[in-house]
Amino acid sequence: MTATWRVRNGFALLWAGLAVSFLGSAFSTLAIPLMVIQATGSITQMGWMTAFHNSAGICVLLIGLFVDRVNPRKMLLCADILQMISAASVPLCWWWLGPRMPVLYVRVVTETALYWVFRLGFYRLLDAVLNRQSLMKANSRIDGTFAVTMVFGPLLAGYVCARFGGAAAIGLDALSYGVSALALIAMRLPPAARGREAVLLAPDGGLRAGFQFVLKSPLLKLGTVLAGGAAIIELTALDLLIFRLEKELGHGDTVVGYVMAAGSVGAVVGSALAPRLRLRFGFLRLFLGSLGIQASALLAASQVASPVAILFVAVVFMGCSFLHRTTWASVRQELTPRPLVGRVAAVVMSASQLPGLLAIPAIAWYASAQGCRSAFALVGGILVVITLGFGLWGPAYLELPPPAPP
Repeated sequence: MTATWRVRNGFALLWAGLAVSFLGSAFSTLAIPLMVIQATGSITQMGWMTAFHNSAGICVLLIGLFVDRVNPRKMLLCADILQMISAASVPLCWWWLGPRMPVLYVRVVTETALYWVFRLGFYRLLDAVLNRQSLMKANSRIDGTFAVTMVFGPLLAGYVCARFGGAAAIGLDALSYGVSALALIAMRLPPAARGREAVLLAPDGGLRAGFQFVLKSPLLKLGTVLAGGAAIIELTALDLLIFRLEKELGHGDTVVGYVMAAGSVGAVVGSALAPRLRLRFGFLRLFLGSLGIQASALLAASQVASPVAILFVAVVFMGCSFLHRTTWASVRQELTPRPLVGRVAAVVMSASQLPGLLAIPAIAWYASAQGCRSAFALVGGILVVITLGFGLWGPAYLELPPPAPP
């Protein structure tokens, strides 16, 4: 592998490493809830696990203090290596000590903390490797790849979990981080990208500069609020879908894997359509429209019990999720000056994630008391309120520079 090839294919190597890592993460996404059910059989415990998963989002602001001061590729490499070690510890402890909830709690907290290190560093590396006109297309491809891995990942994970147990699935996730690290070692930045990286390594104003930039941008403030509401509902809805299929309807791990895989097909379509739909409808209309469709899907889920119907709900819900997720990430990057990319992302991500620390356990408690059907109706109703509320208030913030054509 020559140096010239590695420079010319820098984004391709990054993309390939991410694809393998995404596939491994799909294993953990299904395995951890199933391991919680195996150890406790409680939807409340699943809610607390999801809340702990988000609690490490507190460290996003701490990461923001240094994210624009270090080499992004080295930052991603360190995160991958530590993720590999952390994930490998789960099957070792599970097989040696037996099912232990503290092992999973430690894993999800460290996984999330390192995920944010990787994600913030990734935004900076992507901004260095590509020009701004290519960001929307690149985000669409990356999110689409993630969605494709989530099609096959849950199917494979369901088989692995059913045959070998959830711990084995997380062991495969550990291997995927090693592959991602090798891809980062192999890639080289072209001269123009190294110049952009040098700009990124000259920050000023600390984390306060990121806060100030977000507060001065009405669109960033509005998008942060919408993304926060969407994140709470999406994380809760996935727990509810899994628990309803496993416990309330009595289906096994394989059925759960099929439903999650089908939902990921919707995610593939949503991420692929994002660039063109943004050109046609604009950012805010697209975001609010996708939230409204998600609300309808959740309200429908409160009325059905067939696995096929729940599968259809998952397809629609995940498709809309990736539609607004891809668009929001691109809009934020396009609006942010290069020296502030990491810090603005840290501010926005922390503000989007922290409300879930209280909301997710509360909704899980409600589901344990009233059942998943009532919880689906509750979260669907919340999304209706968000959509209608911001639909009335949001038009003043619709002005945005047009995106680059896909």
